[in-house]
Amino acid sequence: MDSLPPHYNLRPVRTRSQGQEAAAAQLPGSPAASSYDAEIDPVPGQTAAYVQDRSGGISSPRLRGTPRSRSRRQANASTVSSGSSPLAPQSGFGPAHHFNVSNSLGHSRSASEMNTPHGSTSTLATSTIPAMVPPGYVPAGPTFTSFGGEAMKGVGLSALGNLSLTPDALLELVDKAKKMGAASVTGGGDSIFITADGKKRPSSQGGVKRPLPKYSNAPAKQSEVDTGLSRKWNWIGVIIFLFYCAAAMYYVVIRATRTLNIGFTWYGWIVLLIEIVASTSTFSYAILLTKHTKSKQTEGLPPAEYPPDPNNLEFHLRVLIPCYKEKEDVVRRTVMAAIDAEMPNDTMCTVYLCDDGASVSDRQAKLDEATREGDEKQIKAAQQALDKAKRDFEDNGASREQRELMLLDICREKGLKFGVDVVHVKRIKTGKPETNAKSNNLNNCLQNVIYKEYVEIDGLCKDKEDRKKAKQIPTSEVIIVLDADMIPEYNFYRKILQPMSDPAMAICLTPQGFYNLHIKEGKKKDIFNSLNLAFWEYMLPGTDAFGYIACTGTNFALRAQPLREVNWFPTESVTEDYTLGFNLKINESRGSYLSEYLVYGEAPEEVREIFQQRSRWCKGQMQVLFSRDCPLFKWKLSWRMRLLYTSVTWSYITNTIAVPCNVLVPFIALVFGVYPLVLNRDFALAATLFFSAGALVSGYCTRVEHLKPMWFTPVSCHLLWFTFTKATINTLISVIRGNVQEFKSTAKKGIEEQKGQRSSWLKPKNLGDMAGTKDHIVIFMSFAISLMTAAVGVFQMIDKPYTAQGDFKWYLALSIFWAIYNMIPPALFIWYIYDNKTGLENFASFCFVLSYIVAVCGIACTWLVPDDYNLGQVLQVSLQFFEAQRSGKLPRISNTPWRGNSGLWDSILLPNGKNYSLLGGWYDDGGMLKLSYTTAFTVSMLSWAYYEFKGGYQSSGSVEFGANTIRWGADYLLKASVTNITSTTGTTVAPIFVAQVGDLTRDRQYWGMPEKSTIPRPATALTSSRPGTDCMAMTAAALAAAAVAIQDESLQVADNYLQEA
Repeated sequence: MDSLPPHYNLRPVRTRSQGQEAAAAQLPGSPAASSYDAEIDPVPGQTAAYVQDRSGGISSPRLRGTPRSRSRRQANASTVSSGSSPLAPQSGFGPAHHFNVSNSLGHSRSASEMNTPHGSTSTLATSTIPAMVPPGYVPAGPTFTSFGGEAMKGVGLSALGNLSLTPDALLELVDKAKKMGAASVTGGGDSIFITADGKKRPSSQGGVKRPLPKYSNAPAKQSEVDTGLSRKWNWIGVIIFLFYCAAAMYYVVIRATRTLNIGFTWYGWIVLLIEIVASTSTFSYAILLTKHTKSKQTEGLPPAEYPPDPNNLEFHLRVLIPCYKEKEDVVRRTVMAAIDAEMPNDTMCTVYLCDDGASVSDRQAKLDEATREGDEKQIKAAQQALDKAKRDFEDNGASREQRELMLLDICREKGLKFGVDVVHVKRIKTGKPETNAKSNNLNNCLQNVIYKEYVEIDGLCKDKEDRKKAKQIPTSEVIIVLDADMIPEYNFYRKILQPMSDPAMAICLTPQGFYNLHIKEGKKKDIFNSLNLAFWEYMLPGTDAFGYIACTGTNFALRAQPLREVNWFPTESVTEDYTLGFNLKINESRGSYLSEYLVYGEAPEEVREIFQQRSRWCKGQMQVLFSRDCPLFKWKLSWRMRLLYTSVTWSYITNTIAVPCNVLVPFIALVFGVYPLVLNRDFALAATLFFSAGALVSGYCTRVEHLKPMWFTPVSCHLLWFTFTKATINTLISVIRGNVQEFKSTAKKGIEEQKGQRSSWLKPKNLGDMAGTKDHIVIFMSFAISLMTAAVGVFQMIDKPYTAQGDFKWYLALSIFWAIYNMIPPALFIWYIYDNKTGLENFASFCFVLSYIVAVCGIACTWLVPDDYNLGQVLQVSLQFFEAQRSGKLPRISNTPWRGNSGLWDSILLPNGKNYSLLGGWYDDGGMLKLSYTTAFTVSMLSWAYYEFKGGYQSSGSVEFGANTIRWGADYLLKASVTNITSTTGTTVAPIFVAQVGDLTRDRQYWGMPEKSTIPRPATALTSSRPGTDCMAMTAAALAAAAVAIQDESLQVADNYLQEA
């Protein structure tokens, strides 16, 4: 792609007559120029064509040579010459057509000149038989000529000639004449007479005024115009979409009802909400897979077979190439390709280089002005600007002067007229901040050069109604925008103009290819997803099928009148293409998407330029979202269109929250032990279905070679999430403050220019100068967090691989696989900045396979977690533990049948000499001690859990079990507090509190059952002289908590606890 091979032999040398200049002046935006001739080097085996009208007619401003591919089938064809005046009057008599037939070597058997009623003569030229009678050269009025001394009168077309044709060639000539409107073909011997039926032909013939079309959404009838496109339902996409919808709904229901029974319910709900938000972006993409627009892969419009008639053009192409600071060789390739591309019939082309770059002369003038004023600051700034312009001129060839010299050289080489066929449009900037310099650059060319007349008319109109009644730009006026590095293929015009052959079609878009990143190469290492196949190959065909008008800033054809109706290119956003698309849709225009790669440019490879480019895309979307131009509030759009035009913007927002969530969730789970969900069989099934459906949506492709480039889409989303987040926040702040965000073009220098730089671990050569940008640091941090997460998980599995129940900790394995999956994108980035060649290709292939293996292993882990891990069951078992620790006389109905009555003689001798029973409580410390402090703590925790999560007790049927457990401990605490003690004499004795029952030393020596124990169990009490404030306070808190917890079950018991507390 670096050098463009010539596709045909074209060496025009042009002059113009006065009549030709007058005809050119009638075309909007065509500058007056000197006269010219045109010569074409013929392809071997073919006769050249040449037309010069002595009556003031105009020959083609851009005569096209015939491609070599056509020379084979035409090498042996006989040729027919024709001459006419394209400036024929619309009524009355006009010039007749004369045909001189010659053989393939170009030797004519006879030559003749015809006198028209106007007295002009035509020099006859030769052209191949397929070009027989050009449709644009058919006069409207009746014509008169003489033949053999006999006067004859025909309507529409008269032709006379001497023939030397084979029978097959003669039949071909007659057939073509009839197809082109001839009513009869008569004659004999060496003479033939062709006459038309006088009916007006429905295309662009002379005298037929084409009606101005209505740019509406009404589909064109395929019988009338073949646009080369077809819109069909994609039934595989429909099935995938329905499967994703069902799987997503099932997943959300299971997550909400079966996985949030955790301690940090709010955290689980936050993660679930983020999952739902992220799935909406996938949902909107899945919809677009259900329907698509496909190219029929036709050859496009037929190549030009005759010179175009400027008065009867099907298309007049205005090729706009905006440039700013691109290198001379980059711009030169684009201009040359735009000139060399093959034209269809009745098509004329003018190339405009819209130059927004620096000018040495302008900068010098500003410096001189600042010097005269004597302002030191202005002098310094002007000197710096001049020095930069000179450096661009000397080093990069990026100044206006250098580009003008380049265009002059191209015109000399191609034999074109500078200022006529190739125009250099230089914009003078105001110096004020501009949101979109590219739009201002394009509008400058359109409004001040090409369509200045119409802009002045619009200025006189009061409102839109007046503008509709004003003079309209002809439908033949088509604008093509090519970025300075976008090189069109040889058949670009013929291909993109086929959909535009429908006069109601306002715009046709083609995808962007990159010659430094082909699919075969890019699928190996396109970690930033520059190819973006998901967008070009699957998303845009879907949006077009639903009636969405898309524009991506370059590689599109656009009719001038619809653009004029929406007030030209929008300047309020840095992404003018996105805004232009829905402006055209609001205007009820029609658009199409031709999914063929016809233009190739250069993708940025330097890391900072990539970040800057994607940041600009995001900022442009956010500028529109946060403005009054937001598609959601465009009432002329249907709700379907509003959502479609907002879906791309919404994907930026979802990406900013989904990626950090994916990184942090496993980190929080393994480092802090806080999990967002409970794993069970229901979740395993839901997750398997949901993530499989998501993989089908994001990975759906029609060609195997697309599979890996499609995988780079989530990779790039991970790498660029901070770029999108920063762009969104900065745009929102700018909107609030009212600041102007300036347009920054993407410099496409390529990493090849950095070969001479040395690389080190601290300064990777492919990272480049980040100029204060912190995006790469965030990627490094993401890798570090995921690496730490995986390391902690592996350590925990090695340390304690099994649970208390003896099950392997598969939930740890799930978090480890998740962390490894998150490590892949930043690992690719780190490899990219050190080696973006073969090593990266191999590593990317390894990561591609690894990502799917890790994903499958993660899903498998959800199935390997024991299904009996049920929180209700866990609660039952936990309460059963306390029941197994009971002391005293047990109830008949118990969940621990192996336990019996024990500790029946536990008591304390009161000061009055009486024994006080201490029946009840829980054994502690794995033995038979009863400790009031630990019992009080346990009652407090049980009461808190029972009160806070009573719904869990209810759902598991454990309300009564839980309340009885709390009461068992609280009742013992009531017994441990002995208050009403009277002596034998009837006086009141100070109260006591029993803190412990049992002897620790003897208890440790006994290994039998509590039911069979006979060891002494002394009681230890707290008194005023032997205090224990901590124990008493804990008991008071436990009784108060128990009172609050069980008040719904037994209000009387709760009051008793509260009073004692």
